[in-house]
Amino acid sequence: MDDNEILDQLHKAGEAVGHKTLQQRCKFSDNRYEVSRKNLIAKKLAVTVAGGRGSLSLTDDGKAVPSATVKESLLYGPLCDVPLKDWKQTLGHVPIVVDNTAMQGGRVTGGRWTRPDLVSVGLESFDYVPHLSMDVSSVEVKSFVSVDIAAVYEALAHRRASTRAWVFFYIPPHLEVATENQVFEVCSVVGESGIGVVTFGDPRNTATWRVKQRPSRVVTDPALLNDFIKVQMSETAKDQIRAKVAQIKRGGEEGVASLDLEE
Repeated sequence: MDDNEILDQLHKAGEAVGHKTLQQRCKFSDNRYEVSRKNLIAKKLAVTVAGGRGSLSLTDDGKAVPSATVKESLLYGPLCDVPLKDWKQTLGHVPIVVDNTAMQGGRVTGGRWTRPDLVSVGLESFDYVPHLSMDVSSVEVKSFVSVDIAAVYEALAHRRASTRAWVFFYIPPHLEVATENQVFEVCSVVGESGIGVVTFGDPRNTATWRVKQRPSRVVTDPALLNDFIKVQMSETAKDQIRAKVAQIKRGGEEGVASLDLEE
């Protein structure tokens, strides 16, 4: 979130800030600052102002986005609050639960890049396949300042113990054009890796969600899926999954046939 840090400092200043001063306030190395500076200019969120050693200033687009709304952590809750039935168009099925797995404090989950932001667990049924298929989807949520392939690598790390992996990019409507190239580049990479890509302008409104790339489904060892759910998900989410699985087991084949997965 280096780009976000620079945006934050520019919002606080309310005016152009010299490159050296801005770099010192962010505590960035020369290379780290330069990469973020170029990213913000490419996305038309900032512009270099001539004079002296040069300064960086927010564009009108950059000013239009309060720095607080850039923080990814503020997006998790609204996404989880979306009615489960509204996830169907994106996931292809109505999930049992969508859980916020990012906010787990200091709980041990296995090291770097082992904790996705959201996890969706659902069951899929097919006309010509005689059994239910469990879908465990990991979701990485990124803001418009982080539209790059690093998010793809994070999603790939989570897919080891899930069946599908997604990256959701929050892109406000007025920044869609400015981020077109970055989204295209990410989709070019994920086309080979099988990661799904979604852009959204409002986390609570699925009408603003756009599936740019559908993920490939991988066959994952059931033991890994079970451990993933056990380690990553909240007790409330696990209770919901456990109840649905118990319902299926009690009903046997007739229970599976009559089970309404879209409740």
